[in-house]
Amino acid sequence: ASPPRSSPSGLPSPAVLPNCRGNKVSNLPIRPEQAQSIVQSALPGAELRSCMPLPGPHRSQLYTLALSDSTELVLKVYDAHAGADQAGREAHLLRMVPAETGVPVPRLLGHGEQLPWERCAEVETHPWALLSLLPGQPLSHTIDLLDDGELEAVAYELGRYLAHLHQIPVALFGGLLEAGPDAHVREKAFVLSQARDRLQSCRDRD
Repeated sequence: ASPPRSSPSGLPSPAVLPNCRGNKVSNLPIRPEQAQSIVQSALPGAELRSCMPLPGPHRSQLYTLALSDSTELVLKVYDAHAGADQAGREAHLLRMVPAETGVPVPRLLGHGEQLPWERCAEVETHPWALLSLLPGQPLSHTIDLLDDGELEAVAYELGRYLAHLHQIPVALFGGLLEAGPDAHVREKAFVLSQARDRLQSCRDRD
């Protein structure tokens, strides 16, 4: 269905959520009615109060969504060229990692292969994921405020998380999701294969 010319009764209008138009992914802005539709698909009855682009360098476009009950969520919009595969892989990992390891990751509330009202024949489609917002601040914002003991505690905690992730059972190195062409029985072969791919990528850019 085409997007409504005006917001449905009870939903925020573009005038209420002007910041949804702030940033773009592949020149496609996120409209307020799209964000509201995504929120209601995951949380029926929830009302979107604001939608702000999340600053910082990101491979995808991220938005912080504030609901009328003060709940904060994150909307991740993938680049159209990444396709639905990346979104599907990340959705799988977000379900698997907490179940297998207990490592804190955002809770996946919903995901889709295209934004509401995108028409495949007319525009590039953008996969998306709706996530819970983890509490806290990025380490880059607080690292200069930590003393040596706190830095040691953070490093220990990060190491513990990595150890848990490496304990996820897989048949092949590089086969966490599926046994692709880069998967190997031996770790050394997998690491060398990844290094060759990265070097080739650098050569291709030059």
